Amino acid sequence: MGWWDDIPDERYWLEATDRDDIGTDLRAPLSDSGGRTNWRYALFRDANPGDVVFHYDGNAAAITSRSVIAGPPFEQPITWSARGSYARERGAVPVEVPGYAMPLRDHRKLTEPVTLASLRADRIALDKIEKSLRKSHPGKPLYFPFELSDRPVRPMQGYAFKLPAAFVRHFQMAPASPETPELTISRDRRRVTRLFRVWREAILGDATRGNGLWEQPVERFFFRNQDERTSQRLGPRTALGIDPTGKDWAVQINEAKNPGDLDITSAIAFDPAGRPFLIRQGRLAANAVSPKPILYEEFAKLTGLRSARVANGDSRIFRDWYVVTPLDIPADGIRAKTGQFVDACAAARRAAGDGVSDPSVNSIEIGSGDERGGLFTSPARPALPERQLRRLQGEVWVAMARVLRKAGLYVGKPRHAGGYEVDAEIVGGGHEFLVEIKSAAAAADVHTGVGQLLLYQALIPRLAQHRRILLLPALPKDALVKAIERYEITVCTYRLTRKARSVKVEFSTEFLDLFAAGVAE
Repeated sequence: MGWWDDIPDERYWLEATDRDDIGTDLRAPLSDSGGRTNWRYALFRDANPGDVVFHYDGNAAAITSRSVIAGPPFEQPITWSARGSYARERGAVPVEVPGYAMPLRDHRKLTEPVTLASLRADRIALDKIEKSLRKSHPGKPLYFPFELSDRPVRPMQGYAFKLPAAFVRHFQMAPASPETPELTISRDRRRVTRLFRVWREAILGDATRGNGLWEQPVERFFFRNQDERTSQRLGPRTALGIDPTGKDWAVQINEAKNPGDLDITSAIAFDPAGRPFLIRQGRLAANAVSPKPILYEEFAKLTGLRSARVANGDSRIFRDWYVVTPLDIPADGIRAKTGQFVDACAAARRAAGDGVSDPSVNSIEIGSGDERGGLFTSPARPALPERQLRRLQGEVWVAMARVLRKAGLYVGKPRHAGGYEVDAEIVGGGHEFLVEIKSAAAAADVHTGVGQLLLYQALIPRLAQHRRILLLPALPKDALVKAIERYEITVCTYRLTRKARSVKVEFSTEFLDLFAAGVAE
């Protein structure tokens, strides 16, 4: 338990990094080079959606911007390079490691950056903030982001830190107005064609193909050519959604034949600094999910998105434009931003179809497709050749679904329209279960799993009475198991054995006995 627990105002964090795509997401290894869980990497897993994370940019030596955490952590391989003097001495290079990521939204520059020079000049205030915290929370680690010793103030070595609310108040860390900068739609056919190609290549990266659809396995959205499904090439008219059949699309993003024509719904725009953006009008055509069109004011209300200022975006009628994604960030960032926009459009459609007025305060549930096991290809990156990785959690899910469906139970994956996806709902024979699967049993994994089970039941009230199961590859220590069980969560285990070209998953008797009689491997 952190010192900030039960203090509503303490919802601020600090990312210390020199990455070039700040604000895309948070990402860090699951363990340090010694294989141990390290709070300097793992601390963000204690943060909650809606918390604010400030970004210390090592290249600028300043806190330059802030974002809002958009969802819980999820595990995925990441490219990581250790930092610090020791890492530099041993010539650390980026490598792919098991990691986690957390989505972000609403990334905005600060009105005034908080520079390292200003922190050093205000050393007395920093000392006062830290001493006050130590007095109020004796014996508890503060995870304070700055070193206060006999040397000049400097950032602590690490990636993830807790930023006290008193720090935010003292330095008046207000974000710049979201209305700036103004965008201008491009009419340059060559530039527009090239940048739409950048977007399509980004969403195709890491995608799997089947039944005429492409699927992004991490961001969990599907897309297809709007007019046909047989071509292996993604054309200029793209339908995107979260329906694994591809039937009920959420939004269409089409490259215009005449760039700059205001009859189009999607465009390429530039800010005053020359940064390119893919933008789309805030209107959705009717389909089976939302029988009536969703237009402008209703689009803003149901998606919760903030429109962009577009200098040449209007003609004789009022039009709202929304940023889908910047196009000068890495491909995985483009995929993440696109996935968030698709989720928002899917939420709007379901809210309109259900007559729900505000998806931020209502439980809007969207079905999700089955998980997949097997291998996926991680593309080559600088200092890292292409390699194949296995979806271990997906392998466990597939094996579980096969066993339980064979016994006649329903196994599905409910998904909240805000992007929060349940690992499994299991129903049958009078049983209703909610299952969270983890591929490791470290304390951080257990903490995250418990939080997810409780969070999902709050987000989707239909699941509130389901029995909660945390499925781990091994049992944690007895004290932790007992603590988990106080929350009426059953801890069960599985065993995963790797083979040359496959894996074998076996479930504990205690897990199988929870369900209908006759469930067996």
